[in-house]
Amino acid sequence: MCVIILGLILVLLYYSFATMVVLKLAESIEQQDVFIAQGWEIALEIWPLLLLFFLLGIFFILLFFRFRSMWHERRRRKQENS
Repeated sequence: MCVIILGLILVLLYYSFATMVVLKLAESIEQQDVFIAQGWEIALEIWPLLLLFFLLGIFFILLFFRFRSMWHERRRRKQENS
């Protein structure tokens, strides 16, 4: 399983690198585009958003395991009472 996840990480990293190289973060000011960042510099500009998604992922994983353990506990109690 870890090998599959590592493979997916490498594929996504390769795809991200190919995509990020051509992207530009710009802001329009009076009909002119002002470039704020380009390429991997964009990640430095939006790091709070990236951190938010990372923490949301951790939160949902913990929530999933909590509900799963509650479901297993309820199932175990039901079997003991039967």
